[in-house]
Amino acid sequence: MMLVTANEDVATLLSLALAAHPELDEAMAHAAAASTAEHGATRGPLVPTIGAVASVGGLGGGAGTTAPGHDFDASSDYEFALN
Repeated sequence: MMLVTANEDVATLLSLALAAHPELDEAMAHAAAASTAEHGATRGPLVPTIGAVASVGGLGGGAGTTAPGHDFDASSDYEFALN
């Protein structure tokens, strides 16, 4: 049984074989994901995080008894790590 002709170029056959393996695409995707994760782990601590929370409502213990209340909180976080 002959799958290819005898005069096929080896380089052509190798490129066809490599293109036919989805495992290579999967491995390249894993490598790209690892590179992205490394970039985030090394550069992520240099980005500050800022958050704010606000709430307004009544604080009461029963029907018809509401005490007006409000709360506001702001925070920031900045980390600089040298590895």
